[in-house]
Amino acid sequence: MLKIDKRKDGRSPYYYIKGTLRFGRESVVINAESTGCVKLKDAQRVLTKRISDLTSSLENLEFKTFGYATEQILNDPINMPSVDRQKHFEKNAKLLGDYLLKDINVNTITQLAYARYPVIGKYKGIRFSDLEMGDMKIEMSSKYHTVNTGYIVPVGRVMHYANENKWCAYLRMSKFPVLNQSDRPKHIFTMEEIKRCLETNADFQIKLLFVFLIYTGARIQEALNVKWSDIDMTKRTIRLWQNKQKRERVAPIHSTLYDWLMKINNREDYLFEWRNVKERKNTDLGLIPRWDYMLEQAGVDKSKKRHACRHTWATNLSVYSNATPQDLMDIGGWKDYRSVMNYAQSNNDRVKEKINQLP
Repeated sequence: MLKIDKRKDGRSPYYYIKGTLRFGRESVVINAESTGCVKLKDAQRVLTKRISDLTSSLENLEFKTFGYATEQILNDPINMPSVDRQKHFEKNAKLLGDYLLKDINVNTITQLAYARYPVIGKYKGIRFSDLEMGDMKIEMSSKYHTVNTGYIVPVGRVMHYANENKWCAYLRMSKFPVLNQSDRPKHIFTMEEIKRCLETNADFQIKLLFVFLIYTGARIQEALNVKWSDIDMTKRTIRLWQNKQKRERVAPIHSTLYDWLMKINNREDYLFEWRNVKERKNTDLGLIPRWDYMLEQAGVDKSKKRHACRHTWATNLSVYSNATPQDLMDIGGWKDYRSVMNYAQSNNDRVKEKINQLP
């Protein structure tokens, strides 16, 4: 119950509001809020207005849902997620949409993660930290990383946004455990594997994509976004839009990539036929099945996905061109030294050579 009173020490002539206002399971505690009034009647009017405002606020809070908060953040010009991330927010809203914000807790979010990603159900009861490094821990980390990226982080953003708007209490999110970036296995194509891939009877588009990624270090979506208008064959440069960094970088065209580009007569619109990796993934026309076919024909481990080309590019630049971490940051578009060092690795033969040189 809120009431008005004056300070007992007599230091202020004003009446103050204090007490607790409850509405359902919600409540607001006021310790000593000045009314700015020295007359009791005026102070009572201020108290009545304050109770009305707080009741209205708590009433609205009582019925705010996760779906409502998601809709608001997706339409907020300052806080809205990037276009390629919005799909995660929309999918999560289908799952959590009808839940009242005030009723959502960490346990609710964790349990619904298994509904959104049933594949992680097999890991229930297994402590990630108890597993030794091996295939199972690597696989578990990979799946959990997907859950964190597509579910935990977006849900956390919505709950944080709701808290900032005073629609719910602050909720500290918990991510699923994953391997540190430095501990994750980094797949790299050897020069022999690159040669075998290009000698297969895989189609031209998929081999062009392979060459493009190997010689530009582009992320897959950066490559799929490239249009012929971004390519300057005279200056031998390609403009790449980095979705992750939200900025453009210019990549030089290697002579091998230049030769492949010269084979193309139709130079309009996009360089590649896919707009995203998963497009037509369940058909023979999809990027993924055509990539897997190329690796299978070349006798290369199918765990080497598109991002392995970026690791290969950074490693080869470091090993064969003596590129410094700063060089890699400038050319590859990384923001910091720590990030780039997760990509650049040493060549085993070169390491052996250095060790053999020890006295």
